[in-house]
Amino acid sequence: LYPAPPSNEWVLAAAEAQNRIIVTRDKRLWLRAVEAGLHVHMLRSGSTTSEQVLEIVDLCGVTITTEQFLSRCTHCNSDQFDEVQQKSTLEGVVPARTLAAFDEFWRCGGCYQVYWKGTHFDRALEMLEDLRRQQELLKDAKTSGSRGPPPLGQL
Repeated sequence: LYPAPPSNEWVLAAAEAQNRIIVTRDKRLWLRAVEAGLHVHMLRSGSTTSEQVLEIVDLCGVTITTEQFLSRCTHCNSDQFDEVQQKSTLEGVVPARTLAAFDEFWRCGGCYQVYWKGTHFDRALEMLEDLRRQQELLKDAKTSGSRGPPPLGQL
C-alpha cells in the first residue's frame, strides 16, 4: 500500500490525508509528525518485532484472536474472498507443485491474489497464537502487579 521504501515526506502526507497513526522508531520522523500535529507513536528502542506488535495492540486496545486470522488480503486489504472451484484455472498462476499438493485455494476479490493453507499459513497461525498467549500473560501481569512474563519463546 506504500512505495518501498517510503520517504518520510510520503509517510507524513499519507498520514495527514488518510488520518492515519504513524508508528515509528525514527526520532526525526516522530518529531516532524508531532510538529505537524499528526497522530504518532514512538516504539520503544531495542524491541523485538513481537514486542512491537504487542506494544501496538496494547496502545490501540486490540485483543489478539485467531477468529479473523487471514480474513483480509495482505496485498490490497480486501475482505472479499472466493473459493476457487476448479484448480485448473490456477495453472500458470500458482506453482505446479503447489497445485498438486493442495486442494483448497481462495482468490481475493479485490486484487485476485491466490491463497492456500500451506506451511506459511501454519507458521503464521502459530506466531499469532504465541502473540495471543503473550498478550494474555501481559494482561495477567498488569492486574497482579508483577513485572511481566518471560519473552516470547520462553513460555
